[in-house]
This record gives sequence, C-alpha cells and structure tokens, in this order.
Amino acid sequence: NPDTGDCCIVDIDNICYDSAYDYSANVLGTPRFMAPEIVEGQSKPSIYTDYHSLAVLLFYLLLRGNPLEGAREAKIKIFDAPAQKYLYGTEATYIFDLNDSSNRPDPEFHAAPLYMANILPESLMATFDLAFSQGLHHPGNRVPDSKWSIEVRRILDSLAHCPSCGQENFCIPITSQTIRCWECAHDFTPLRIQDQSREYLASPGVTLESNGKTIATVIRHPKDKHILGLRNETDVKWQATLPEQKTSEVPPGKSIIIGSGIVLDTQSSDAIVFKIA
Repeated sequence: NPDTGDCCIVDIDNICYDSAYDYSANVLGTPRFMAPEIVEGQSKPSIYTDYHSLAVLLFYLLLRGNPLEGAREAKIKIFDAPAQKYLYGTEATYIFDLNDSSNRPDPEFHAAPLYMANILPESLMATFDLAFSQGLHHPGNRVPDSKWSIEVRRILDSLAHCPSCGQENFCIPITSQTIRCWECAHDFTPLRIQDQSREYLASPGVTLESNGKTIATVIRHPKDKHILGLRNETDVKWQATLPEQKTSEVPPGKSIIIGSGIVLDTQSSDAIVFKIA
C-alpha cells in the first residue's frame, strides 16, 4: 500500500523447518533472491539462505536494484540459466564490495543503486556490506533478521522531511542540529521527539508507543504538508505545555501542531511524557 506502507504476503508455500533433510519441494526460490549455494546446487533452503534473501529484498526496497547486478550483468547478452548461475552463484560479487571492484554498478544500467547509496545512512550501507561482502559466500556471517529489525528502526527514527521540498532526509546520529537537504540544498532543523525510552525525529507516519500500544501518530497538516502535527490516539485528553508555559488540552482523535519546546503528558494508564526539541 503506497499510502500506508503496509505489505501483504501472498503465495506462501514450500515452508518447512530449518535444515529439513527431507526437503523435497521442486521450487527452491527465484535466482535473483536465492543464496549462491542454492543457485549452484550445493545447498537446500535454510535459515541462513533466508537471511540472504531477506537482505536482497531490503536492498531492492531501499536501493531499487539487485546487490549482485553490476558490470557483469550489463555485459550479459542472453540471460539464460547458465548466465544466472554465473551472476548469482559461482561468480556472485557484491556491487559495492570494499575489496573487489570488478562488479561495480554500470552508470547507465544501474543508476538507482549508485544514486541511493549516496543518500542512505552509512550505518545501513555498512550492514549491507556485512550481508553481501562477508556473508555472501559464508552463510554463518550473514545478517540475521533481528539485526535488520534494529537497523531499519534506527533509520526510520532518523527520518526527517525537508520543510521546503518535502523530501526525506536521514539524520544519523539523531540531532537537532541544522542539516542540508540533499534534494534542494535547503538548510533546516529537524524536530526531535524524546520519551522515556526512545529518541526519534518527527516524520509523517511515525507512531509513538507505550507498552505495545500506539499513543500518537505524526501527521501532516491537512492544508499545508510542510506542517506536522501529533494526533492523540488514546481515549483520554492530553495536557500540552507550550514554550511560553501556556497549557492546552488535546482531545482524543485531535491533533496539535508539533513545535520546539512542547511537552505532552498523555495522562492515561499508559502515561508517558513526550518532549519535542
């Protein structure tokens, strides 16, 4: 869903427990997403091959390309089974491998990964390097889903929208210092939200949670997309303290414009205080 980011997983089959000796499914996967050892016919699916497939999927989502499709892929004339075995199996090489530049992205055919690699946080690109440099041919070194979960949460928390053009910018480490938008070169200071356990930047769609429940959601102003608000998702009124020490109530379902210096007390059984800096 392009509006909410929700995903629907369909056509789930050939599921089995890890390292199943009796694995007899005819479908091993799709070459572009399969681990090299499966493409080469040296292994069956396992949790370690799943780690590789997950990393490829995330690379597609974030860099809009395949991590193994670089200069070698651009030279292939007939993309048949032997070519796929070569590219994703025997000679699989990460396009941004720090120690092997033989498969760098072709500027004409692989413009998206080259472009996105300069925008995404260094910590994310370092995690991809672990997955596809150290872990590509060494399954035990691959990045598990738990580490990806932490890294993705970290970059989502660091997401800020430029008030001039609306473009997404990453700010790691999270700070209230002025940053320059990579799209329009506008300088702006992102709004930082703090609660008792987390620090993150205000960005549309970000949810504030307590004890597993959504307390608030960051939304855009209905008439001005550059103005952000915080919608009360609880069933009780909030108490808002403004910078000039004035107070205001925020009823359930209503919103307050996010501004520096505001302190919000949810005043509920899931009581939590949010400070906006």
